[in-house]
Amino acid sequence: MWVVNTNDFYNARLFAKLQNCVKADIVIKQIV
Repeated sequence: MWVVNTNDFYNARLFAKLQNCVKADIVIKQIV
């Protein structure tokens, strides 16, 4: 299992939204 801190998680979600990348957002939700 891969652990990330809250900041990395938030930044990843924000980046995915800025890039309008729904696929990345879904992957992040599956990881968490």
